Amino acid sequence: MNVVILVENSKVNKKGFAPVSYQFYISGSAVKIASGESVDIRYWDKEKSECTRLHANYQYLNAIIKNQANFIVSEYLRAKAVGIEPIEKHIKTEFQLKYTTAKTKASPSDKNLFFDMFDEWVVYKSSLVSQTTDEQISEATIKSYKACINYFKAFQEATNVKLSHSNIDDEIYAKISQWHNSKAKSSANTFGKYMKILKQYLNWSKKKLKAKGITIENTWEDFYCPDKYMGADYLRPEEIKLLYTVDLSPGLDRTRKYFLAQMSTGQHYEESFLHICKKMLNYENRIIQHQRIKTSEPVIIPLVDDELFKPNELLNALFDENGNIPPLSISTINFNLVHIAKVAGIDRIKLTTKVARKTFASIQVFYYKKQPRIIMQITGHKSESEFARYLGVDVQDFAKLFEG
Repeated sequence: MNVVILVENSKVNKKGFAPVSYQFYISGSAVKIASGESVDIRYWDKEKSECTRLHANYQYLNAIIKNQANFIVSEYLRAKAVGIEPIEKHIKTEFQLKYTTAKTKASPSDKNLFFDMFDEWVVYKSSLVSQTTDEQISEATIKSYKACINYFKAFQEATNVKLSHSNIDDEIYAKISQWHNSKAKSSANTFGKYMKILKQYLNWSKKKLKAKGITIENTWEDFYCPDKYMGADYLRPEEIKLLYTVDLSPGLDRTRKYFLAQMSTGQHYEESFLHICKKMLNYENRIIQHQRIKTSEPVIIPLVDDELFKPNELLNALFDENGNIPPLSISTINFNLVHIAKVAGIDRIKLTTKVARKTFASIQVFYYKKQPRIIMQITGHKSESEFARYLGVDVQDFAKLFEG
């Protein structure tokens, strides 16, 4: 028995969606059954009889259409085997009981949609254009979305608690929080970031599921997402001074110069710092005239040496004969920073390239009492709330810094 999947183009609605139905033959007579699903005809592959990857929720739609077609075949074979007559009526009745009734009662968890739609949401987000940069969402952001999916998959595997759209409530939130805090390497900032992503995804999927006749309650609206870093993750002035003076081997000394030079400019290591060249140094005005690689926005970095930040001295020590900074990979510099920290006796925090930029911003605001708006222009932060989280202070307390 062969079941043909039909998209009825003659019944396309205003939004460009057409109903899907199944046609098969019994004793030479054609039988048609409506699937209850509709597809966007622009993204329907006629040869494969399935939705393309460009179709919203294509994985769910392809799965349900395939399952329904297989169900018709299996019910036909079962009816033939036991002698049920008339077969056409039997198939239609069983199909209605299984799918039409389920359409009004089933929850998203019954269709195992949670992670499939999570993947769909990431694809959707990757196609968007940022209102800030007028470019597509960065690879780093998409990477964080995928890491979030893996995070919740790890929770599900570790706790045997199956996640679905219909069970994300306060109880599940508490279980995720408890699991997160039990991990060896956990931070409130990571938890808050992933909960924010989760809420974005759930709000999106709620609309998508509603279009499919599935209604879910917004039980996640009040989930608390920590908005600040917990614990110190920037160097104190005395630790910075120690890094300048500690005796190191030539190999580690080179890494130290990269780290302190990056810290003295307040730039992201790969996206900005390594692109600084000698011709950008304006000695007359004592500034570095830089440009962000992603957004092409101009950046003015102070070229003033003091006891903590020495951009002039350090950059000139790094420039090669062409006036460029020879690349040194993040993995190499972070590996060497572990050994530098041991020699210097710094065990309060783990030294990484991220600490360098964070130290610049924190020292400038909290110790040098510089206006946050000025430092934001150097580090590239777009909003006050974003910069507040970066510094590790409450948003309300951060507003006071602007009053000084």
